[in-house]
Amino acid sequence: MSNTSTCPDCHTVTELSSHDESPIWYTCECSRAIACYGNNEETVACYSCGIEYVLGEDSDNCVIDCACGFSFIVINVSLKSPLVEAEAVALVLTVDPRAKKKRIVSSGRKGLSGNPRNLRNGNQNSNNPSLSQNIPAVNNSNSFMKKALILIFLALCLFFAFQYNGKKEKGIPADLNSKPYTISQVATASVEPMVNDVKDIEKPREKYPDFNWDTLPLYLHVRKADAYTDEEFKFMANFPLITLEKSTGHNTYGTTDQGSLKAAEGIKAVNPNARILYYRNVIVHYGGNTFDVELENIPEPFLRDKRNGKGKLVRGTVEAYDLSIETLREWWIKTAISITNSEHIDGLFLDGNIKVLTAYAERQIGKEKKAATIAGYHEMMTQLRKEMQPEDLMLSNIIRARLPEAGLECMEYFDGSYLENFELPIGMSKADYLVKGIDAFQQAAKEGKIIAMTLGLGESSADESGIDDTRIKFDDLDGVQDTLDYYIALFLVCAERYSYLNIHDGYNVGSIGRKGRPNYKASESKVWLKRFSEYDKPLGKPKGPATKEGYVYTREF
Repeated sequence: MSNTSTCPDCHTVTELSSHDESPIWYTCECSRAIACYGNNEETVACYSCGIEYVLGEDSDNCVIDCACGFSFIVINVSLKSPLVEAEAVALVLTVDPRAKKKRIVSSGRKGLSGNPRNLRNGNQNSNNPSLSQNIPAVNNSNSFMKKALILIFLALCLFFAFQYNGKKEKGIPADLNSKPYTISQVATASVEPMVNDVKDIEKPREKYPDFNWDTLPLYLHVRKADAYTDEEFKFMANFPLITLEKSTGHNTYGTTDQGSLKAAEGIKAVNPNARILYYRNVIVHYGGNTFDVELENIPEPFLRDKRNGKGKLVRGTVEAYDLSIETLREWWIKTAISITNSEHIDGLFLDGNIKVLTAYAERQIGKEKKAATIAGYHEMMTQLRKEMQPEDLMLSNIIRARLPEAGLECMEYFDGSYLENFELPIGMSKADYLVKGIDAFQQAAKEGKIIAMTLGLGESSADESGIDDTRIKFDDLDGVQDTLDYYIALFLVCAERYSYLNIHDGYNVGSIGRKGRPNYKASESKVWLKRFSEYDKPLGKPKGPATKEGYVYTREF
């Protein structure tokens, strides 16, 4: 019986604490998420979404790339031990009415094993989960040597970064070398005609969601790896517009596509008028779908790091599609439409656009491949719109103030946009970032586009790229009233017909593991199956657009 675990990636030896249950989760110094289990364990559940995987004799040192995007290693240490518990940071949030800016007025942390750095990006309910998922760190041996090597490595990185920034490649716009988050200008000229081609397609109206100004118009964005209950179907059916996130129903029905179809069928049985969107990422390969096996017939469908030939360029754990390959794009479109052809699915939720259109992964794949990927994306969106049924919806995660035109330059493809990280500034002050985002929301909404605005309760734990919205979990809803009022006001300043609001504390509403098992953990969502009283207060139509004086917006209803 072993009291240690050895990471198969970096060979760091980690001391484990003996307890009564298993698995033990921890994050290695090389950032690998590791689950240690004993001989009596039959399954292990993903720490992020709860999908269970059967353990066999060959499971030791096995890497599991979960359908939700979370990747981890399972190690058999022949030790019965429990999940090392870490209590989330308890936050009480208020809003400064003068600055309209959230601030932490108190925080507490206890019972945390290891370095709290693992909480920085931790969130089990993020839209795109990352490696750090509130998994506690465990004290590792040779830590001093590790830290010394890391410092040397960082020094070398800085040296080569200065060398790299000093070079300007011929024929490449200088902006690409200086601003890491701007749309690449290499492909702009070649894709404008494709965007213009879409303008002639009649905008689909038949499947637009129900809308009225009687009360706040609401949107739901959710995932659960197990089957939904009848109570949950009744709750979900109250929303006119719903996106079923990745890993939906995977535990119960075996694949995400089948789980999503079953969930949609259950919602439609209660409310046939609910509009339900199937999640599809345009660049990140989140597996777990029936049709994934077809990728075996496409040579080299994923992007590779040109420096070492390695894949899994998304967070180092998930593959990214090579959109420059025509057969890959054809597969993506065909399989997406195979789901929207269902009578229970009303369209697609298209995620990952920001990763394509910014300089994300450009250093790994090179400027030429990045430009080809952007061009391939535009070709794929043009063809997708032409091949989908005219009444089917395309809602894209595209409007961001960080983009030169806030993403409005790509809206001709889509019926609307999902909004996230609305308050997380990139490249400008928070006030100016909000103003630009409000302007983009208002412009798209006035043109009749669907807007699904999501605003998260709890402090943001998004990384410095600011692409994916992740949240630190909080204990209860006490102290969020000011934040709630502010979010509703922010939405109403912008909203037009077909604008919808989703205030959430994370998208995962399912439990982790199975009931009765040692690793079972109930859902941590504090807003699931609940409804704020503000949602049902009379609203009425706006008397006109919002007026702006400096950074103050006013609107009457």
